[in-house]
Amino acid sequence: MAPTRGSLLYVHLGAIAVLLCMNGLTAQGRIRIRPALKSAAGASLRRRLHVNSLITDPGTAELEWGNDVSETGDYFMPTTLKLTPSAKDGFWGRTELSANFDLVSSPNDGVNNATHFSDHLLFAATTIIGGNSKWNFALAPNVSFLLRNDRGARLGATMIARYDSGLKSLGFTLGWSGATASSPTNPAGTFDVGAGYGTRLASSGKLSRWSPYGNLVFERSSGGIQGLTLSEGVEYQLTQKFALQVSGQQINIGSSDSYQKVIAGITYNLGQPKQWWKY
Repeated sequence: MAPTRGSLLYVHLGAIAVLLCMNGLTAQGRIRIRPALKSAAGASLRRRLHVNSLITDPGTAELEWGNDVSETGDYFMPTTLKLTPSAKDGFWGRTELSANFDLVSSPNDGVNNATHFSDHLLFAATTIIGGNSKWNFALAPNVSFLLRNDRGARLGATMIARYDSGLKSLGFTLGWSGATASSPTNPAGTFDVGAGYGTRLASSGKLSRWSPYGNLVFERSSGGIQGLTLSEGVEYQLTQKFALQVSGQQINIGSSDSYQKVIAGITYNLGQPKQWWKY
């Protein structure tokens, strides 16, 4: 049975309360505030927004894993594997390769949930193309292969800009993607623009582990389909390599088919791949 709006709000508040209870832990680490980026774009054009690094630390791999619960009854387990191949200067030291999919995809058709593996595989290469002490710019070409319900692929790219000032960070994204075989659920073309803001609560101490953030994304597709998504959440840096996030999203704001969802997940830096074979 799909959760109600009220029950979804309690889940959201409960998840934040769990994170607040963890504030007494003593692990050390600095939070890396970066712009809110979308990590996936499946056939349904879902937007999963959160605070993460512009690219994974050079020479290391990273895992993002979450649980996406909607009041419509849908459940997804978004998963992203990321790698910046080189720790040295040069193209491979400033380019992150990533693969995104839903480890579990369980949409609700109004009667029950059909549980499968992901309906898409999205690959992206995010390259830092310039910047200074305040501004950073990146370009992320991407391709998403549709595995179920639709056919073909989506090809596109996202431009990313980030401005850092002290503990605060402001990010902007501008993206476009097109379908190789369009359908009612796979628009021929989609344009989106987004902005995100995040801040660490303090420069040191326990509060420095906490980073509240907010994101706003407007999306318009061919056929006149458009939507506005607002997200707000918090990240807790448990250790230097491990962070927890929880966020709430309001989808299609102002329309008759608006709904809410809660996303809770982790970000874990796996270190240098060459070190994995030592264990």
